[in-house]
Amino acid sequence: MNPRTTEIDLDNFCKILEVPQTASAEEIQRAYRQLIQVWHPDRFQSNPELLEKAEQKTKQLNEAFWHLRRCK
Repeated sequence: MNPRTTEIDLDNFCKILEVPQTASAEEIQRAYRQLIQVWHPDRFQSNPELLEKAEQKTKQLNEAFWHLRRCK
């Protein structure tokens, strides 16, 4: 675990990816891929409001996946 990544951070990252803290690396990757398909900004090009939300959600998903992948 990264020394700067706390248990609270890990809990939040798990919530973002909708996985339990006991999730395996494969489960984390599967959840990430599914959520990226749902929130990918390309799906919302015609709606600027949802596009902005999708961009923020994608950033959160990417950060959570990056941290959890390093911990597993």
